[in-house]
Formats: sequence, C-alpha cells, structure tokens
Amino acid sequence: MLDAAAYVPGKSPDTGPGAPGPTPVIKLSSNERNLPPSAAALDAATVAAETANRYPDNRSDRLRRALAGELGVGIDNLAVGCGSSGLLQQIVQAFVEPGVSVVYPWRSFELYPILVGLAGGSAITVPLVEHGFDTAAIVAAVEDSTALVLLANPNNPTGTLLEKAELEHLVESLPDDVIAVVDAAYHEYTGQGEEMLVTLVSDHPNVIVTRTFSKAHGLAGMRVGWALASEELIGYLHTTQLPFTVNSVAQAAAEAALADSSSLDRHVAECVSERERVSASLSDLGWNAVESRANFVWIDTPGATDLAVELERRGVIIRPFAGEGIRVTIGSPEENDAFLSAVSELVPQTGT
Repeated sequence: MLDAAAYVPGKSPDTGPGAPGPTPVIKLSSNERNLPPSAAALDAATVAAETANRYPDNRSDRLRRALAGELGVGIDNLAVGCGSSGLLQQIVQAFVEPGVSVVYPWRSFELYPILVGLAGGSAITVPLVEHGFDTAAIVAAVEDSTALVLLANPNNPTGTLLEKAELEHLVESLPDDVIAVVDAAYHEYTGQGEEMLVTLVSDHPNVIVTRTFSKAHGLAGMRVGWALASEELIGYLHTTQLPFTVNSVAQAAAEAALADSSSLDRHVAECVSERERVSASLSDLGWNAVESRANFVWIDTPGATDLAVELERRGVIIRPFAGEGIRVTIGSPEENDAFLSAVSELVPQTGT
C-alpha cells in the first residue's frame, strides 16, 4: 500500500452551509493573480470551448510554436503540461526510482518531497541560510545516486532569488549527469527577463526550466505550464506525459495570454509595486518580512499557526508554515490594505 502524504493547497474561504465562524472574504493563500485572465485569453477560451467535443492537440503544437517564436528556440526544446507541477511530476517519474536520490533546498515547494516519495526515491534536503539557498552545500550534497537537483527560483515560500551568476555557478558545479530543474513559476516577477533562462538551457544540456501560466497570466484554474530543455530531455517529458493532458480551452487561452504582453506587463508592474509597499509596511510594523522577488511575501515568525488563526478571524486567509512563518500573496491594493490593517492589530513575533 502506498505510504505518502498528499499535497495540501492553500486554504479557501468556507462558503458552504454551516461554515464555522465568520467567513473570511480575502484569500491571500495560493499566490494567485488577483484579477481574471486578460480579455483576449477569455475570448480565446470561449471560442475553443465550442469544439470541446474533440480531443485537444496532444502535444500542444500551436502553443509550443508560439512559445518557440517568443523565446527564439526550437519547438522541440519545449514541452507543455498540466501546470508546472504536472511537468515536475513528469520529470521525477522519468528520472527517479528506488535507489535514486534527489537534492533540494528546504524549506521549499511542498510538492517536492511528495513527488520524490511517489517515485520511490530518497530526498536529500539542504537547509536554507538566511531564507536563501546555500549553493555550496547543495553541490556538496550531491551523491553518486543523485539524478536531480530541484531549485525553486524564486523560492516558494520565502521569495528569495538566486541571481543569474549564482544560478549559473551552481549549475556549472554539478556533475554533467545530474539534471538541474529550475522551477521558475514566479519568474515574471523577478525582473530578470526571459533571455537568462534561455541562455542557461542552451549553455547547459543538463538543465530543465519549468514555467507556468497559472501565476502572472492568471490561468491557475486552467492548468497549463511549459518546460524548456534540450531536445533529449524534452523527449523524456513526452514519454511520461499522459495523453491529452492539457485541454483545448487551456491551450487556446494560454496562447492568447502569451500574445497579450500589455496585460501581463500591467499586472506585473502593479504586483511588484504593491509587493514593495507591503514589505515596507510590514517592516514598519515590526514584522520580519523577507525581501521577495515573487508575488508573495514571507514573514518569519514562530507563531505562524496562531497568526493565521487571528488573521482569519479578521477576514484574511494566508498560508501558515507551523513554527516557521507565513506566506502572504500580494493581492489588489484594497486586499493588501485589509491584510495590513488586520496584521497591525497583532503583536509581532520575531523568528530566526
């Protein structure tokens, strides 16, 4: 019998009959875009739904061609999957089995230990240092049995980022037969641009970059992501892909969202501005807010669970990590004001 924990998503408001206590009205727990997808994406999805009686393109070729044109790479360097989390599952399934190890920093994305456990592999975790990656320790942790190194960059949930030179140095320090998986779900919020990731992959055939339309493009409910890698590694992802993983509505919406750069740019600019405002306000209130390069802010506090309860009583849902801290999604200015008002009523507890 399988012995593995299941992924627990960010909490949503209790809306059913008999929901306990006052229903929270602001959800800042899942790093979602605070506005719907662009009008172009919604229009494309509506048109695509008219042919939902037909199977979707199994390889998402139209979307891959659009991505290839945007990035200046070949279509065979790209795979499309059911969000970046689905692609991560395909990667682990392709390369991990009993007797194989996977190295990743911790704390990081909670899906990593679940995927490794499902594949029968063993996890080698490397503690964060000042909420960021200890690159030397990550490299030192690699063993002969190691197949993958998983790197959420920016890191989820701390929001810390390995800059271009640091990331390149880490990858170059790994053995050639170890695959570095750069989980860049929040890359749009870093200000780094696309070229650095394209160059990283073209210079290093042992790198896979995973991306998603769920965050900055606002398509979390449609589940579509993509991976960039060498043709050889993309071939492995196609092997582990379930048939028709990404539906035709999601493919059409993602293609339209990709073309609507102005909508993306407006959202990212507002989110980054609000992120800086929220971080500064938290520091002014005495909370230990870590500098973030994502669409969320990490507050280092040992009283995370109690803090989450108190915020929920005030109508705001965030994501607690017991004994460590809370992750707060950057929402609209009004949602952020409500969160700041709620947290200002509470006494800061400083973590490590």
